[in-house]
Amino acid sequence: MSRAEPNPDDFTTARLRAERLRWDHFGDLRVLHGNEEAMAPLGGALPGERSAQALESDLTQWHDAGFGRWMFYTGGDGQFVGRCGVQLATIEGAAEIELLYALCPPFWGVGYAVEMAVAVRDWMFERDPFLRSLAATVKPANVRSQRVLEKSGFQFERKVSYFGEPHLLYRVARAGRGQA
Repeated sequence: MSRAEPNPDDFTTARLRAERLRWDHFGDLRVLHGNEEAMAPLGGALPGERSAQALESDLTQWHDAGFGRWMFYTGGDGQFVGRCGVQLATIEGAAEIELLYALCPPFWGVGYAVEMAVAVRDWMFERDPFLRSLAATVKPANVRSQRVLEKSGFQFERKVSYFGEPHLLYRVARAGRGQA
C-alpha cells in the first residue's frame, strides 16, 4: 500500500481506492506484471526490467498528456487489485485513447474490472469536454474481457489488426456526442 501524499487525481469508487501511478507503486506493479495468468491475455509476463520501462513510459504519459493509469486497491484492507487507465494508441493508423486494465487473478469475477473501467471512463469524459470516445482492444478469444467492456458501456465496432495480431475494437462514446 502506498504511503505517499494523496494526488488530486486519486479517487475512490464504491469498493476501491485508485491512486495515480507513481514510482512507489513499482512493487505492486511487478507482482502483477510477473503473474503469468494475469498477463497471458496481454502478451505474457514482464520481467522486472521491462516492468520498470513500462512504468517509466506510463509516468511520462501522465506528464505529457495529463492522463494515464491508476493502481487500484480494496477500500477496506488496501489489497492490491490491479491497474486500469488509458494510453495514447494508434489503431490501424488512427490516433486513439485506449482503455486498458489488468487484475490480479484472485480479484477476477467479482466486478472490480467493470468498476475500474467505468470509473476511468467517467474520469476521462469529465476531465476532457472535447473527448468524443474511448477505444479498447481485446483478443477474440478473451471473452471475459469482452464482457467487461460491454458491461462498462463499450460496444463492438469492428475487427482490427493490433500489434500484428487479430483484435476486436470496442468503443464507448460520450453520451449525446456520437462516435469519433
